[in-house]
Amino acid sequence: MKRKCAIFDLDGVIHNTRQTLTKIYESIFSKYQVPVRITDELLRSSPNVVLKQLDNDAMKKFNREYNTLLTNPILYDDVIKVIVECHRKNFILALITSQPKSRTEKVLKSIVIHFDKIYTWQDTMGKRFHAHCRIISEILDKFKISKRDAFYVTDSPDDIKAANSVGIKSVWVSWGLFSELEIVAYEPGYIVSKTEELNHILIT
Repeated sequence: MKRKCAIFDLDGVIHNTRQTLTKIYESIFSKYQVPVRITDELLRSSPNVVLKQLDNDAMKKFNREYNTLLTNPILYDDVIKVIVECHRKNFILALITSQPKSRTEKVLKSIVIHFDKIYTWQDTMGKRFHAHCRIISEILDKFKISKRDAFYVTDSPDDIKAANSVGIKSVWVSWGLFSELEIVAYEPGYIVSKTEELNHILIT
């Protein structure tokens, strides 16, 4: 029997990065008594760039607060239910993230899900395009998955580009840090605004 494969991004898909980063930035800027306007553009920016106007300790504070929040991460519970259902349907499950291994492990500790393959910052080099495409192809080859039976669920335009380049189905979810207006130019295979839609695309 042919198996399907679902590849998931972590931040913005499983992990509610918006709430996590918002909490951290509001806390740090409040401590420095510096006003800050939280926007999606700010949340997508490197923390080093966001915090450069503060002192040299700001980045250390960011890392401490991030790691503390990841002991009880803010997750999209309905997405986890979809992943559990994929597992029940005998999907190959993979995770590709630009987060370092230590943070990825902290998030996954709170999720009772077995991923067949996990790639972190150390593997993806920050999801650089060629490394990213190579990893997707490696997953397909390792588990003998046909491209037409593989899905990449993400909120990121870079992930969509990589999925489309390899020839698998890209599924963009709206609850991440990019708007549909920004994403349409990248031509995702599917645009999803509800987890029920995601479940339908993957499972049926």
